[in-house]
Amino acid sequence: MFLKIWNFLRGYVKIGLSGFSVERFINMAAYRGVYFWDVRPEGGEITLKCSIAAFRQLRPHGKKTRVRFRVLGRYGLPFVLHRYRARKLLAAGVLLFAAGLYFLASFIWLVEISGNDRLENSQILEFLEENGLGIGAFRGTINYRDMEIALLAHFPADIAFASVSIRGTRAMIDIYETIQPPEIIDTSIPADIIAAKDGLIISIATSAGTPQVRPGDVVAAGDVLVAGELRIAASDYDETLYHSEYVRAASRVLARMYYTLVLEVPLDIVERVFTGNIVRNRAIIISERNFNIWRPRANFTESDIITKETQLILGRNYPMPFWLITTEYREYELVRRRRSLDEAMHFAYEQLTARILADFAEAEIIRQELEFFEGNNSVHIEVFLVTIERIDEVKEIDVLAED
Repeated sequence: MFLKIWNFLRGYVKIGLSGFSVERFINMAAYRGVYFWDVRPEGGEITLKCSIAAFRQLRPHGKKTRVRFRVLGRYGLPFVLHRYRARKLLAAGVLLFAAGLYFLASFIWLVEISGNDRLENSQILEFLEENGLGIGAFRGTINYRDMEIALLAHFPADIAFASVSIRGTRAMIDIYETIQPPEIIDTSIPADIIAAKDGLIISIATSAGTPQVRPGDVVAAGDVLVAGELRIAASDYDETLYHSEYVRAASRVLARMYYTLVLEVPLDIVERVFTGNIVRNRAIIISERNFNIWRPRANFTESDIITKETQLILGRNYPMPFWLITTEYREYELVRRRRSLDEAMHFAYEQLTARILADFAEAEIIRQELEFFEGNNSVHIEVFLVTIERIDEVKEIDVLAED
């Protein structure tokens, strides 16, 4: 990239070579230290590119080898300046524009964050801006190492490693988050296991506590499944004599659950039908100020509004503080129509399927039955579900209240 910029600044020409000694001409020029590039055959001649100074050195070699060459193009800043040498205001404008771009390239105009899953971008961006790394920050005042240390110190429980780098006017923040430690359960606090839902007990696997139910029992929400109270007999001869010790009950209880889901889908609906009429409003945002380029009127009764924001980027790593905002107004009409029976049933099935996937993601569905009922203006769908799922829930015991 830098070589291309350098060649543009000093100027270069493209020439075409023809004759019987083109190879000898190229070897002679290379031996003399004449630099050229992009050598390739085109048609019946060989083309190459060289600087203006090298072009002057090639002429004597052409005469010696009797190679004919012609100029195919002139490129670069010297030729541009020569072409517009009489237009001083234009030249001044170009210089001012270049100076402005150089000045703007000294600031940060885009901050990109990657690698964060738990932390929100807004949290990191807010912290960076408070510490001098935000939109509009001067690149020369940013200390990468200090910024990395500050991130680690501010988010010690969430960030294990942070890397800050600047490419052009783009700040790259790479985050590596910490591994969350497992939840620590205080086993010294006594607790019961209660039923979170109504159900039919299928299995119970207890590692601590006294089971109060067995497979085949029907329980209601709130019933104690495993008690945290351990009754220890004080006498081998009198079962009424005992003392209680309390533990934190632990158990995995599976139960069979029964659900009935009902959905009613109307046959008469109102739909949006787009007419194809679109009005676009374009504006440029410069330093948080909005300048409308083109703002036609959208006299639509009903319309969808779609906004697209694009930042001006020069090259790959030079975002600029200019944003093009395009707002589209898409007209639509509200049209009443009647669904067919198959269409209504298909819509109802999709809605219920999405609900089942969302509400029973952790349950094992062992039975599913669907029934459709057609009414005058609607379709009713009922789904009968049988699932197996965990219903155990921890409830801490107030030992003083028990005593």
